[in-house]
Amino acid sequence: MCSSDLMTYRISALGRAALIMWRGWRVVLPVVVANALLQSLLAMPDGSLEQGALLMLLAVLSAVAFLFGYAFIGASALLSPRGPVRWTDVRRQLAGTLAPYALWALILLLATGAAMVLHRGAALLLHSVTVFVLIAALDGKRNPLAANVRTIGRRFWRWLVTAAITTAVIAVGIGLAGVTMFFLRAPLGALVVWLVAGLLVSWMTTAWALIYLKRDPDLAPDAAGTYPERA
Repeated sequence: MCSSDLMTYRISALGRAALIMWRGWRVVLPVVVANALLQSLLAMPDGSLEQGALLMLLAVLSAVAFLFGYAFIGASALLSPRGPVRWTDVRRQLAGTLAPYALWALILLLATGAAMVLHRGAALLLHSVTVFVLIAALDGKRNPLAANVRTIGRRFWRWLVTAAITTAVIAVGIGLAGVTMFFLRAPLGALVVWLVAGLLVSWMTTAWALIYLKRDPDLAPDAAGTYPERA
């Protein structure tokens, strides 16, 4: 196995991700906690569910807050194979990529909303087939959608297995979130759900980043085995 493979994963991307995601704890934990607190404040009490316009506004704000936080989680996931991740590293990674990321995040948000109108399963399928788009956008790719397609094509079976596992985790997580919200109610229930969800998102994003990086030729180490800086 070549040395570039050792920097991503040997057998299991999800298993490797569970270990190295903590290299970015300085970034990931504050982002997860801040997002969970914000989401708990945006959670509506049951008695006001009939206020459709307000519910829609809070849902949009919730999605925007999540996608903003995801930019930092995604950047940390891209950097974690190199070693410990600090805020300065993440800021450097995000420099020049936030605008393209925001554009693609908006496109995927609208597409996911349309898919949810059809069926929740359609939204999960859409997530699986576009899972590398935001990662590629954060990596500075000019065409993140093309990078997504290429990565899936080159690592099809790895993508398929990982997509099946993560989709199952998401489906079970949605069910457990519903149970949690039933017993704890908002905002406490929302706080618990989003804390756990944030860590799960970080874990899965790191796994997807490892698969993405494994097939990126720009990551081949030099003769000294030095991990190259990304543009």
